Amino acid sequence: MTLLEECINVLEGCKLLTSEKSESVTHDFENTFPFTQYGRIAWDDLSIKRVVSNVQSILLDEVIHPNDEVYIIWDELSLPIVATNIYNIIKYIDDVTAVSFDTWIYCQSKKYVIEFYHEGNVTIGQIKNSII
Repeated sequence: MTLLEECINVLEGCKLLTSEKSESVTHDFENTFPFTQYGRIAWDDLSIKRVVSNVQSILLDEVIHPNDEVYIIWDELSLPIVATNIYNIIKYIDDVTAVSFDTWIYCQSKKYVIEFYHEGNVTIGQIKNSII
């Protein structure tokens, strides 16, 4: 069983996006957030951001709701995008981040992102115009 299959098996009620929907989500994600030449979010270009020291504290963030529908986007482009809720991801974070080198959790409706960088940094950012 691959790491992706293990991840999908533990994520309760997750959905694999079709190729077309994955392309649409990826396009929106890449056009919403600035990226560095190294494939990280360009955090210096975002005014709303914070570094997370404890992954469980993500659920305490004022913008994030445990039932927010989010997309898991891995840096390996051949992997499908997975839709689930943020609570599900935090509950199984080790399985989610084991799939690929870098992982982004993108909430399209609230325009926030959580970046799990391979060096251990976890950062939350949001586009200012989208605060709910």
